[in-house]
Amino acid sequence: MPRQSLQRQSLARPDGGYRAGWLPLMRDEPRALATAASLASRAAQYLEVFAQPATEAEVAA
Repeated sequence: MPRQSLQRQSLARPDGGYRAGWLPLMRDEPRALATAASLASRAAQYLEVFAQPATEAEVAA
């Protein structure tokens, strides 16, 4: 997926700024949204590990 720079300001606004930042990328790379969704899913799975309660063995270590 080609790198595109999105302005920080557009990421913080709930209006169309965030979506508008994706439009040029999606025109250039149609699979960009699917790739981003896949990477977000992988990141969420990774972070879930830290949300799991520690087992007794881990606490004792």
